[in-house]
Amino acid sequence: MPKIHVGCVHLHQYKHTPLALGYITAMLQKYRPELAAAMRFSWIRDSGLVKEESWLSGFNEPAVFLMSDYPWNIRAHLALSRELKARNPEHIIIHGGPYVPYKNSSFLEQYPYIDFLVHREGEFSALELITQILTEKNYQAVKGISYRHGREIRMTESREALTDMTLIPSPFLEGVFDALLPDLDLAVLETNRGCPFKCAFCSWNMDLAKIVRQDLNRVFAELEWIGKHQVTSLFIADANFGILEQDIAIAEQICKVKDRYGFPKNAILIHGNNAERSIEISRRLISSQIVTNLVLAVQTLDEQTLKNITRKPIAMDYFKQVREEYIRQHLPVAAQFMIGLPGSTYASFKHDVDYIIREKMYPMIFTTMILPNSRMDEPEYRRQFQIETELQTSADGNWELIVQTSSFSRDEYRRVLLLCMFTSLAFGYRTLKYLVYFAALECAANPSQVLELLIGAGQEETAEPESRRRYPVLAAVLERLGNGLADFFERKIFRDIKDNARDVYLFMESGNLWDQFYRETAAILTENLGLDPELIRTVILVQKSILPSRYNPRTAVTLPYDFTAFYHQEENGAGPRSLKTFAGPVEFIVEDPRGISTNPDLVYRTMRDLPNYFELNSPLWRIS
Repeated sequence: MPKIHVGCVHLHQYKHTPLALGYITAMLQKYRPELAAAMRFSWIRDSGLVKEESWLSGFNEPAVFLMSDYPWNIRAHLALSRELKARNPEHIIIHGGPYVPYKNSSFLEQYPYIDFLVHREGEFSALELITQILTEKNYQAVKGISYRHGREIRMTESREALTDMTLIPSPFLEGVFDALLPDLDLAVLETNRGCPFKCAFCSWNMDLAKIVRQDLNRVFAELEWIGKHQVTSLFIADANFGILEQDIAIAEQICKVKDRYGFPKNAILIHGNNAERSIEISRRLISSQIVTNLVLAVQTLDEQTLKNITRKPIAMDYFKQVREEYIRQHLPVAAQFMIGLPGSTYASFKHDVDYIIREKMYPMIFTTMILPNSRMDEPEYRRQFQIETELQTSADGNWELIVQTSSFSRDEYRRVLLLCMFTSLAFGYRTLKYLVYFAALECAANPSQVLELLIGAGQEETAEPESRRRYPVLAAVLERLGNGLADFFERKIFRDIKDNARDVYLFMESGNLWDQFYRETAAILTENLGLDPELIRTVILVQKSILPSRYNPRTAVTLPYDFTAFYHQEENGAGPRSLKTFAGPVEFIVEDPRGISTNPDLVYRTMRDLPNYFELNSPLWRIS
């Protein structure tokens, strides 16, 4: 008798371990081994492959498909579900994950080709549902699902939140993920579940306010599997890594595994707001040459906005402690911000950017999306803050983004978004990082004023014929960022903010426009801020030297002024002094031990990777 085909679907751009589906598969193998023995599991992860007729034609026989829905793949999952159901109405299509509404069965009403929904935590609900599909078909006995009963749609009672994570077997240790080898570059691991915070934009805390820990020995064994199988990157999917004392031990175990096997090489973490633990975790990982960074989930510094989203502000003492330790050790630290939060304005966002740049942190900026099942998604919350949204699409996903609230208009949001794109180009891709910092300090101005000055000069030039432009490269930069705004507002195409900046970086790199770009920048800063041309030339030498570019000769340069001492002057307790007081000459040496200047794939790394990768080693910045 042929086995029942069960397709585990999580379409994603990375070759990763779909953890939720791995849990469900392992649950079937542990709790219903007789049923699992009659199943043939397959992993469906490639969004390009599922569109090919030759691949689709292999699914004509009845099968069960489990789809783990997220914003980045929901569009592709729905299209695949529709196509599979059209090919064979006897296919059983099950959707779960955080994109599926927790409190209603609306997905079944909207999408007639879906047969079942699994709501909230899905491990035991999916186990019982699949058991009923293959045996008694008593779906009302399964908690936490929605199903079709003739023409009727029924939703069962909610399932209680899990209180013991050890009840879920490990897909790493039970061999479930062995089928993904060796085509695997990112392992997703859970060491605890739950979040004690109540942020309105997040759905994590809707049922999981209490943190439930995973067994430490099991976590260690899973890390061993990851290292032994040479998985390059590790993502710990905890809401607040570092919030528990055991997280120090987990970080130490990651280092031990790296020392034994040389893997994982990268660790992606969502840090909790515990400065000492966060610093110690990062210090240990980097000492083992594991690339990581500290991302502070700030979201905003505006007090009213924080109240609106039910979020406590990060203590300034925490900021200060982290900043001083990281700068002292030349470690990367990023601050995550969200634009479009209720209560925010163009002015409040500029204040956020100014603070982070002055503190020498990397601004990591995201648009605010309405997540299904979050408090922000509730009608009362939307009405309270007069939230207006637009549904945007990416290749595989759907994103409902806030574009207007009672505190800002669409036009104001457009200005914020343009400033975000330019900030990402300046600091994410390092094109203006040191120039903006220098100009703001020299003129006692805010960094955002320097950014606005350059944006304004470029925008004015776009109105001129190309033959009459004084700043042709900067004008082209603003035109391309303007196209990104048109994608967002007119064409409803979703892109990360950094993707628009990346395209501009590639435009300048492909044409080797760097010299002209910096000449134009120097002219604008000189004419509008009255800065000393010799000081600007010094900083441009630094800026070009640290830039990952195949046109960067990566040779030592002689600086008329000691920019390194200028940049680090506050570490010695000195007040801000002009670069002119740091007389040279001094030799400025850069190194590229990772070959990032000649690596064309580097520019496509995720936003979390940029703080680590996108700058050559120098006295200003050094990541081994």
